[in-house]
Amino acid sequence: MKRVSAYLPDPIADELEEWAKDESRSTSSLINFLLERAVREYRKEKERQTPIDRPSS
Repeated sequence: MKRVSAYLPDPIADELEEWAKDESRSTSSLINFLLERAVREYRKEKERQTPIDRPSS
């Protein structure tokens, strides 16, 4: 597993810590879960787009 560091605004970090505590998990575990979900949603959206709909990079 790859390690990644990120800087978060204090209010976001505080909210994530509270959320993780509510779910009896570590903040790192919660962030990992949220990022995995975001990547899955991104992939689904990307697959739904036709080649014409995709923005060029």
